Amino acid sequence: MNTSQLPPYARLMAAAEVLFEEKGFHATGIDPILELAGVAKMTLYRNFTSKEELITAVLRLKSRKVLHWLEGEIARRAGDGIPSKIEALFDAYGDWFEKEDFKGCLFMKAALEFPDPKHPAHKAAATHTRKMFSFIETLTPGAHNTEHVLLLLNGALSVAAMTGAGQASAKRALQAAKKLITT
Repeated sequence: MNTSQLPPYARLMAAAEVLFEEKGFHATGIDPILELAGVAKMTLYRNFTSKEELITAVLRLKSRKVLHWLEGEIARRAGDGIPSKIEALFDAYGDWFEKEDFKGCLFMKAALEFPDPKHPAHKAAATHTRKMFSFIETLTPGAHNTEHVLLLLNGALSVAAMTGAGQASAKRALQAAKKLITT
């Protein structure tokens, strides 16, 4: 991770995201984050009152990044029509699953490590899920069963993370999505 040109806050956020994805939230201490970011502890506490606040900020930033990435991928890959947009969505996920740095879903990790729905990290993960549902609805105006698309995406994501099935899991989920989406 080469972030030396970024301001300290951005380096801190980038380091936290990398380590949370690699090791999880509870297993990642503050010191490794600070070391990877190359910032002093004062930088952390000038911006965040706690590790939980840092976790929540990382999740919110990651949500914005994921949605921005997906918007770009759909615009780049999809033609007109719902089937093309759904295929572009699953293809983008499939390509992500094949990347060397693919570590699964940070939001699923947050929901699992912080099971209390009132915990700020769990809330951030749940908010991301609602935003993903809304995003998919924008891709499929007037279609029925669109809520199942995110379930299929998350299922493909879980299978890819646990088995290394990568693109194959996205392709299988896409086939199911095509059968479910009707207008």
